[in-house]
Amino acid sequence: MSTSNTAHMDAREALIAAYTLSVVATAGVPGDVPNLLRHAFSRHFQEVMPSIRDLATKSSSSRDSEVRSLQSMLTAIPPLEPAAQTLLDRARSILTDGPPLSTTTEPPSPHSPPTLTALTPATAWAIMMTAGADPDLRGPSADPQQALHTTRQPYTVVDKELWFLCKKFFDSHQSAHITGYFKDESIASNQSLIAQHPGDIFFMHHRLYGGRLFEFRTTFGEVDRYQRVHVPPILEHHGLGTHSILLVTTRGLYGLCRDPVPPGFNEQDPRRRMARAARVAFSHCPKVHEYVAGIRDWRMHGLVIDHHRDWTVILTPVGAVSLGNKGLIDESVPEADVCMFHPMALPDDFIPTSILSTPRAVVLTMGDRQMVGGDLGGSSDLPRGTFTDMPFKVDWARGYEDFSLLGNRQQVMFAGKSTPAITASGLLPDSAGDFIRLQFPSGTERFAMHPLLVALVSDGSTRVVKDVSDDTNTRVLTVSIAAKASAVVFSPSTFEQTIFVKTNEGWLSVDLATQSADQITELPAKLGYESIELDAAPETTGIDSRSTVANDEPPLVSVISDITKPKNVEHAVDESFYTFRGHAANNLASIVAVAFLPDGSVASSGWDQTMRVWNSTGECKLNISTGEEIWDIVASPDGKLLVTGGLKTVQVWNAETGEHVFKPLLGHDKWIVYVAVSADKKLAVSSSGDGSIIAWDLVRGEMAWRGWEHDSQTNCVAISPDGKVIVSGSDDCTIKLWDAETGRVLQTLEEQDGGVFCVAFSPDGALLASSGIEKIVCLWDVATGVCLAKFEEGTHTQFVRGLRFSPDGRMIATSSRDATIKLWNVATGKCMRTLRGHAQNVRRVDFSQDGSTLVSSSMDKTAKLWDLKGLVGDAST
Repeated sequence: MSTSNTAHMDAREALIAAYTLSVVATAGVPGDVPNLLRHAFSRHFQEVMPSIRDLATKSSSSRDSEVRSLQSMLTAIPPLEPAAQTLLDRARSILTDGPPLSTTTEPPSPHSPPTLTALTPATAWAIMMTAGADPDLRGPSADPQQALHTTRQPYTVVDKELWFLCKKFFDSHQSAHITGYFKDESIASNQSLIAQHPGDIFFMHHRLYGGRLFEFRTTFGEVDRYQRVHVPPILEHHGLGTHSILLVTTRGLYGLCRDPVPPGFNEQDPRRRMARAARVAFSHCPKVHEYVAGIRDWRMHGLVIDHHRDWTVILTPVGAVSLGNKGLIDESVPEADVCMFHPMALPDDFIPTSILSTPRAVVLTMGDRQMVGGDLGGSSDLPRGTFTDMPFKVDWARGYEDFSLLGNRQQVMFAGKSTPAITASGLLPDSAGDFIRLQFPSGTERFAMHPLLVALVSDGSTRVVKDVSDDTNTRVLTVSIAAKASAVVFSPSTFEQTIFVKTNEGWLSVDLATQSADQITELPAKLGYESIELDAAPETTGIDSRSTVANDEPPLVSVISDITKPKNVEHAVDESFYTFRGHAANNLASIVAVAFLPDGSVASSGWDQTMRVWNSTGECKLNISTGEEIWDIVASPDGKLLVTGGLKTVQVWNAETGEHVFKPLLGHDKWIVYVAVSADKKLAVSSSGDGSIIAWDLVRGEMAWRGWEHDSQTNCVAISPDGKVIVSGSDDCTIKLWDAETGRVLQTLEEQDGGVFCVAFSPDGALLASSGIEKIVCLWDVATGVCLAKFEEGTHTQFVRGLRFSPDGRMIATSSRDATIKLWNVATGKCMRTLRGHAQNVRRVDFSQDGSTLVSSSMDKTAKLWDLKGLVGDAST
């Protein structure tokens, strides 16, 4: 017998013997060694390994002695054909080093490509992220059993364990953690407050690795899982951790905005809320369009030099472009096209390389030259799109709607309108001009300026000037806190006199009314609170106004001044005849919704997790804990049922006893914005931030159907008087009419130029009224879908949140963020009366059954009653 035949027989017998032993020896070893040996046999001998019966598989765990014997057998096997030898070497490697982390997969047959290299670490990471693996191995997880009872899908500890299925997955996680990119909006904007401020409404989180991007949103303290942002491989990114991002990819520039009213990244439909990233075409920007067209796919780096999300400004090598900002583009651009990118009205020789901004203006820089555009103080008389040279250097910019702060190491300049708190702080000298230099007291180390609060740190203490005005008086309180503050958290309501101050020792809860302070371990979860961090004061400060205190140990909180002045007549007037107060005395006490009952009593609900029913004399008859923040409330026409919509559930209550009629109804994935109930009490409907509406069967206490036809958040719903039609309005700028029984869409109304926040049927069901971002009331013919009229004269100055027809159908009441209520004559479309009395956003209105009284709810923590006969008389006249 020849030597080659002998080696052939030795290899055959050795492989069969090794395979037989491996079935038992590697039962507990990951990597499937028997399968590798079987395929090595097939590739070397070009035949299937003979069947081997009666293999001893007594134990499912490997024994060290058997594994060592197998290793010796594999080493003694003579060389095989290359393809077979590769598999044999891999089997040896598994026994010595564990399963391989190679990114190359062997072809399953000789006819397959020689290598399949798809599973790179980045690909493995993306697969695991898509499968639901939690990338935060150290963060908290939800209890698996508890997660089953929520409407969301929070990460549990099981989702962390997915990374440990094999070394390859864990290796991809570690690579992404070390070389990837993670951005959190709360960290980007206010890192020191994130851990203590969990109640904020929206946070964006992004993770980028290997050109792949995943995002999830925190909404009212709840989170969704990470979702893939589907774009080509990413080369550069701008705005990660925020709601508006730009991604430079191998196929051009893509934009994605999660705001309710998005910028027009998608130029095919610029006003529609974005569900996916869209490629930015720059069709109205000839220079940029030509520049992008001339760049090779692999040279897209540098397309975006800088980007600012609030103004949606992009700086490119051939100029700056902007969308949605009339103040930055030429006056010749039609209003309808402002929502798309256009070149900014800059000199031809000025190509900026960086951008600073305030809510009303931008400062662009090119070398030593800086130009400002927009309206720094909210009252500019310059033509639209005008840019002027800055008279001083600007290193940073801050601001609000009414004023801007522009500063460098030597000075801080103020532009715009002062507020009571800023005036009382003494930082503004008695001088005029476009820019006023703030005069800081000597020794000022840090400062912060907000329309309602000014904070100054010096000599180991913090001076806080806070606007605490009420309905009739302008009041500014100045206190001294014996600690250095680095941040302040406070309510945007002037009625709230508790602030939270971050010091080196932790957080202080300071009650301005009682001049007391308590150390707290963490901030309470507050919706809508303002957070400001103190900036370093200029190196050169102004006047010496430090006061000397004889007491060696001053009190922790002491009052410096208390200035009270009556408000002017316009702001002090309150035309309501009764004001309800009584929800919890904190920011969560905003009365979000109200409803009239037939007997004249009023139901109110708010973010303090309570629902209350008040009788006609103002006495609280029922005080019900709802278990969640309530966004809307509606009463059945007979007054026997109350239906509420909250963060997770729709709840149906007995209006007399305050008891549940059904257990809370689950179905929406996000907060419930609006609810309505039919006249026969058989049907309720709800709209939600998840983009759907749900019809609820109130006879059985269950979901009847769910509609997903809107492309964005559904803000409002109503049911026709006969109960046959449901109407919904959405951020996607459409109104849809649905068959109440089947859930089929009957009509879609699309003549709005902004999101629709409120809808209502007329008492006879023939007319439909709507309003929202546009601030005007649209009147529709329900049968034809035709817009009959738009009430454009005397409109609100900010968007409309609530709308109702009067019981006789002659009048419409609207409530707005501008803190007013307007009464409209349906026949003429004219504003009959503007009602003033609320101090903040008025969210809901409702008529009494006889139409003589109106009730309203507001973010100023009050509900008010209005005598319509005394204010407007007969609507028919």
